[in-house]
Amino acid sequence: MCRNQWYFAGTLIPGATGQTYVVTQDGLYWTIVTKNGCSSSESNHLQIFTTGTKSHSPVTIHMYPVPNDGRFYVSFNTPSDEFFTISVINNLGLKIYEEANVEVNTTLVKEIDLRSNPNGVYTMIFKCSQNQMVKKVIVNK
Repeated sequence: MCRNQWYFAGTLIPGATGQTYVVTQDGLYWTIVTKNGCSSSESNHLQIFTTGTKSHSPVTIHMYPVPNDGRFYVSFNTPSDEFFTISVINNLGLKIYEEANVEVNTTLVKEIDLRSNPNGVYTMIFKCSQNQMVKKVIVNK
C-alpha cells in the first residue's frame, strides 16, 4: 500500500495522507510517499500564496491506476471548458514531460505514457486559467 504524508513549513500535517491536499494557509508544502515501508525523498517544495485568489467552481482530476507500469490515465472534470498544461517532474526536479493546451470540454480522459522512464515517484502538475493542482504518481514496472 502507498501512503502520502503532507508537510507544512517543516511540520507533519496530521491526517494529510492522500494524493492531494487542500491548503489552508500560505506557506511551504511538500509530501513524502511511503510504499512497502520505503519512503521517498521529499517532493518539490511548493510555496503557496492564497491571498487575492478568486473563488471558482471546483476542478477535479483523478489518475489511475496508481501505482502503474508507466502508462496511466488522467480524468478531468471541469464546470466549463478549460485548457490545461500537464507537466511531469522527476525526483531530481527535472521536467520530463509537458503538454500544453490540453482542451477539456467539461470532461476528458487522457493517457499519459512514462514507460521509457525509470521506476519512481513522479510529480504531476496540472495548470489551467484559475487553478494549479499537484499530484503524485508511482511508476513501478
